[in-house]
Amino acid sequence: MFTGNSTGFNGGGIRNDNSIPTLVNCTFTGNSARDGGGIYNLGSSPALFDCTFTENSAGLRGGGMYNGGSYATLTDCTLVGNSSLDDGGGNNGGGMYNDSGSTSLVDCDICGNSPTQINSSFNDGGGNCVATSCDDCFPSCDSFPTDLDLNGITDGGDLGVFFVYWGECLVEDCPADFNDDEVVDGIGLGILFSAWGPCQ
Repeated sequence: MFTGNSTGFNGGGIRNDNSIPTLVNCTFTGNSARDGGGIYNLGSSPALFDCTFTENSAGLRGGGMYNGGSYATLTDCTLVGNSSLDDGGGNNGGGMYNDSGSTSLVDCDICGNSPTQINSSFNDGGGNCVATSCDDCFPSCDSFPTDLDLNGITDGGDLGVFFVYWGECLVEDCPADFNDDEVVDGIGLGILFSAWGPCQ
């Protein structure tokens, strides 16, 4: 997990220069940078599998990911709730910014990013959902009790709500009591983290 990292330059979570990294089952949450809040790739060929980017931000371009002259491949990845500078033309890619090179996506969900999902075209390997609303990509969260703030993602907002209820349930309907034992404690916290990310 790459969480809460920041820099005034490029690559809040990771910066790749002329490299070929492989990342599997990684989570990038709440990272920030000028370009590439989650990951910044320059002249690189990263391969990502089952990675999730949520709530990352860029002061300029690529809230979730910035690819400059890079050949990125993403498989079964999710980019939700990331943001970049709104230049009024949707050119900065809240989810992903691609500047030359080539990005390939397979079975990825990119939605709910601001101001746009991806600033340019990508190689569509199939099974992708790129949409403004995550309702178009994910099933209803009604069956996901960990989405306490009902935004389609189990994330830091839900963690905050969870801690509000910490301890013995003092109300009849205790939404953070995931295992119905009338206590909000470490067991529930484990359940929340096991469901971290978009409802799917």
